[in-house]
Amino acid sequence: MQSGRQKGIESLYVLKAICAFFVVCIHIPLPVPVLEPFLGVGVPCFLCISGYLLYSADRRVELGKCIAWAKKAFFLAIALNIINGTISSFILGKNVFIADWVVYVKTIFLGTGICGVLWYLHALGQALLVMWLVLRFRPQLVTLLPILFIAAHLISVYETGTTLDIGVPIHLSALRHTFLTISLPCIATGYLIHQYKEPLLKSLKVELWLLCFVIAAALEHLLRIELCGSSCIYLLATYPLVVFLMLICAKYDNYPMPFISGLGRLHSPNIYYFHGLIIMYLCEIGVPDCYGLVLAFCVYIACIPFSYMFNLVSRFWKTSIWRPFMRVLASRISCVR
Repeated sequence: MQSGRQKGIESLYVLKAICAFFVVCIHIPLPVPVLEPFLGVGVPCFLCISGYLLYSADRRVELGKCIAWAKKAFFLAIALNIINGTISSFILGKNVFIADWVVYVKTIFLGTGICGVLWYLHALGQALLVMWLVLRFRPQLVTLLPILFIAAHLISVYETGTTLDIGVPIHLSALRHTFLTISLPCIATGYLIHQYKEPLLKSLKVELWLLCFVIAAALEHLLRIELCGSSCIYLLATYPLVVFLMLICAKYDNYPMPFISGLGRLHSPNIYYFHGLIIMYLCEIGVPDCYGLVLAFCVYIACIPFSYMFNLVSRFWKTSIWRPFMRVLASRISCVR
């Protein structure tokens, strides 16, 4: 969630492209058990990258980014839920809006909706608003936000399945994702990595400790000690690996991989938005999921045409509809004044 290119972040775009593939793999069963604990780094890495790009030496720039990116996240969440719902209705042969529209309207700010995988956009927008409040009034509290990730998983909030009754049962997954387990602590982590990048990169000790956690998690999973599947695996594998990857990207920030960085910059968010539709269609036509990585790669590639079309429509919307409309509106308001 950023606008324009910034100097020295090509490696982050490479990481986004790889993490988009991991997100696809999460939704396709893979016959490679050792990969299971690490595929979950996809969304946390996306959020950490947003936090990394959020940091600026100018506090006013940070606050402006928080509001602008939050508005964009909420707008995309609404638009993409409608797009995904419409296409899903066509694929499934039934109107998904009939059953889900009331839930969607009532819970849009909680993050649930017609397309479940789009919780990421709601959670991102909510976390950015919280970051705005923290940076505006108590910026020193940012250093404490990553603790939420550890605390939430230690009390297994991620798996409680709490519901709230406001006319219809609502799963509070987005609220837990946002404030306790993923989005807010991960955005804060990326922000802090950028803020303290120089001292962190002067020594390899932090990276070595994180790598030890990741290796221990891999061994735990291979030996079947039964931690996998609980919140502990997030503490042992996901979070340390995310921080490790972010530090590596910060150290080798301009490593030349133009094709992959181009995928990450232009298409990785859209692959996340649309991969569920491709998988849904493959399930409807009866494609078996035994192909694992090959099927995940095919879904990844199949999302790119969707991404191109979505980027073209977005560009047309901005240049030919939205910006002219806002200019006319601003001129009318100024005339009234």
